[in-house]
Amino acid sequence: LRSIAPRQLARTLQAHELYVESKQRSGKRANLDSTDLVGKSFAGMKLWHIRMQRADLAGADFSGADLRRAILIGATIQRGRLAAADLTGGRLNGINLTEADCQGVCMAKTDMEFAIMANSDFRKANFRDADMSGAILDAADFSGADLRRANLRGASFQDTRLHGADLRDARMGGAILKH
Repeated sequence: LRSIAPRQLARTLQAHELYVESKQRSGKRANLDSTDLVGKSFAGMKLWHIRMQRADLAGADFSGADLRRAILIGATIQRGRLAAADLTGGRLNGINLTEADCQGVCMAKTDMEFAIMANSDFRKANFRDADMSGAILDAADFSGADLRRANLRGASFQDTRLHGADLRDARMGGAILKH
């Protein structure tokens, strides 16, 4: 992992916000792949289409952030905060999102095959049309979550709370459901 100085991170994020606001005509798309960003706050930021593959984001705060189409493949966000963040259309394959506060997060149409999302709070989250095949969702709370048309094939739901979750048209072949 590479480190990044706080001032350089601020400049990178400022250029990325300009990239987003100018509809890609100015600024620069941020590439924070394989970067140590432990405990950083990105709350409320416009991070549309940002690259953070394999980044260490343990304890990071993305509350209310716009992460639509973000690329977080293989990233670690253990004990992170994504409450009310929007990750629609993101690529989160293999992400480690354990013990995270993700209440009300929007992960509709997100690819997160083989994600590790155990012991996290996904109450009232939106996973409509998401691909969560092979994901480990053990002991997570999906109460009131929207999982309509989600691909949950081969996912593990051991001790997972699904009270009031909407699973209409979800594909669950080979899913492990144990309480």
